[in-house]
Amino acid sequence: KGSWKKYLIELMYRRAQWMLYPNFKNEASFSTNHLEQGEHIKSKENVLSHSPADFTVPLLGRHFTHLLPGESLERHAADMPRLDLFSNLTTDDLALQLGLKHLEETYARDADDRRPQ
Repeated sequence: KGSWKKYLIELMYRRAQWMLYPNFKNEASFSTNHLEQGEHIKSKENVLSHSPADFTVPLLGRHFTHLLPGESLERHAADMPRLDLFSNLTTDDLALQLGLKHLEETYARDADDRRPQ
């Protein structure tokens, strides 16, 4: 509903940038969630109830490169498969072409909306 993530994903799509979801041992992560009342956490509007353990994971901290293959992602990034917004395999070049096309279409549509009738 009010998440910023959809805007980040669209920006990355238009720039042919990629998001990597690491999968570390014991579900360790670079970040965790806050338990704030809302759509998924108990509030007046819903009856869901969760404990903090349902949403928190162990944090990695600054020194995590020893957990990466070859202690670096850069060496492997070029070989990783790329998926588009619909989980289809794609390439950097094709993703950039589609992102630019989407951007041009958006600007054209916005320009049409601003023209006096």
